[in-house]
Amino acid sequence: MLYAKNKWMCLLDKHLHGAVWLLLMGFYSQILAFLVEWVSQGKFSAALSWAMGSGVQFYNSATLIFLVLLAVYLLTRRAYLSVLLTNLLFLIMAGANYYKVELRNEPVLPWDLGIAGEAAEILPSIDLSLTLPILLMAALALILTGVFLFRRIRWKKKPGARVWATLSLGVLSVFGIYVFSAAVFFNNSYISAHHITENQFEQVKNYQKNGLITGFMMNIRYISPEKPSDYSQQSVEQALSTVEKSAPSQVKPNIIVIMNEAFSDVTMFQNVSYDQELLPTVNWLRKDYMSGFLLTPQFGGGTANSEFEVLTGNTMANLPSGCTPYQQYLADKKLAAYPSFLKSLGYNTVAIHSFGRNFWSRDKVYENIGFDKFVASDDFVDPERYRGFISDQETVSRIVEEYQLNKETGKPFFNFTVTMQNHASYKSSQYEDYHLVNVTSDALSDTMKDRLAAYATGIRDADEALGSLISFFESEDDPTVIILFGDHLGNMGSVNESYIKGGYAGDIDGDPEEKRKLYSTPFVAWSNFGDNQDDAGNMSMYQLLPYITQQLGLDRPLYFDYLNQQAQLFKGFAQGVYLDSLGTPSWEFPSADAKDAFHKHWLLQYDLMFGKGYAANRLFSADGT
Repeated sequence: MLYAKNKWMCLLDKHLHGAVWLLLMGFYSQILAFLVEWVSQGKFSAALSWAMGSGVQFYNSATLIFLVLLAVYLLTRRAYLSVLLTNLLFLIMAGANYYKVELRNEPVLPWDLGIAGEAAEILPSIDLSLTLPILLMAALALILTGVFLFRRIRWKKKPGARVWATLSLGVLSVFGIYVFSAAVFFNNSYISAHHITENQFEQVKNYQKNGLITGFMMNIRYISPEKPSDYSQQSVEQALSTVEKSAPSQVKPNIIVIMNEAFSDVTMFQNVSYDQELLPTVNWLRKDYMSGFLLTPQFGGGTANSEFEVLTGNTMANLPSGCTPYQQYLADKKLAAYPSFLKSLGYNTVAIHSFGRNFWSRDKVYENIGFDKFVASDDFVDPERYRGFISDQETVSRIVEEYQLNKETGKPFFNFTVTMQNHASYKSSQYEDYHLVNVTSDALSDTMKDRLAAYATGIRDADEALGSLISFFESEDDPTVIILFGDHLGNMGSVNESYIKGGYAGDIDGDPEEKRKLYSTPFVAWSNFGDNQDDAGNMSMYQLLPYITQQLGLDRPLYFDYLNQQAQLFKGFAQGVYLDSLGTPSWEFPSADAKDAFHKHWLLQYDLMFGKGYAANRLFSADGT
């Protein structure tokens, strides 16, 4: 009788123990959900406001954390491990989101997992300081881990049954996470019923409203682009039915396109002055040649996406927000693009990047979009370096070298070059005092002035390198066009502490013109033939080459003819900002016709990238047929 009583007491104690653990973990999951948001947004008040006013998003986030805790516990049978690993997972996620928003004004997205290698290469050059919520979250994890480790809370099973029980429970718990995610985060009916709204074009606001975990999980639905509902051979052909193919050109000039790292017009800072002229070459070109501003899909990073738009004529706007097409879509498949079009016209196509060969998978992508040759940093012999990166002047010298090698073939030369000297992060100590641009400002902190001094020095060096390249080609008889543009603005840390306080931009949330400034970079184009003086105003990145080839009367693919036709209605879209036919920004499409043209652009892009290729050959063929 006593044995039976003890047996029932032990069983009751065991279940009570389990129930207490579940209650404790449920409570801790809510604490962790709040801490994740505090780390992610960096402000206690913002996290508290979200937790109290978000509705179901807070509880959905806490439930997912609880399920992850439970899964790790069932797999490891160790309470301390479940707390430590779960906390570490969400701390890394929240910390990464905080720093990414600070540095690039863009949150962590599901497809960021595919660029871990690239992030690891750049991370050592970026200054990251620990914040209070990060330290608190880490401390809480260590304290609870220590408590559970001391108490040795774990399941005790017979050794023979443990493996099968662990595997079974582990599979069930992971399946439970999937079922919950499918029912909540991936379920449009649930999302609609609970009045959860998404903002795919402005993901920072999307995460601020829905929380990091809910925002991240809902974005998983967009890993693969959704096919246009009206996609068919007939709709693709109809989109092209009014496009007139441009006449063949009588001249096939050398075409050199330079995407200069973080190049911008830093003289636009209203509350800053410099001790020297920074852009003499660019200002000369603005006066006598083609120039304008490009609306870029990126801020502070994501160079490959700006490059993607320029070289392909495609837009990031219809792809999953924050994705990287080079790695997700183009590393393993060919895509018709401007380099392949020029190659079909008899050009030698050469890409140059003064950094790692496989960065953003360029070693694969360049071949897939039509480049004959790729020169990377390992092809430079003892190059001049600034800040650890190959200098812009050294990179320009390599362009000249490749041009001279190509000249022996008798073929026209196409070059696309990506520079690296002015990559983040920025410190004045990276340059010798005699080389450094001096900055004066009462609005910026000493830290920001220090960063801006290094950034502005790189801008000045880029301008000088461009001037030397143009000087070389001014003595050449071959018709040549040289284009330079910036991929995105430089990342100097907090946007508010640098660009807003410095007077570069104002209310980026309330005024589309101010938002455009933060997501625009200058371009200039020089040529030794044709009538090419023009202030082009504002346009999207993907409109750059269609515009210049039309302006100079150069051969261009039918796809570019379509984009030039589109520009008569509107000149692009990125980051929630639309540009009308005059380049004036707004928060809405300028007209119904513009919206229709934008949709047709997506039909053509989808056909090229993901569809059946109904018009793929025609869009980038030499004769447009």
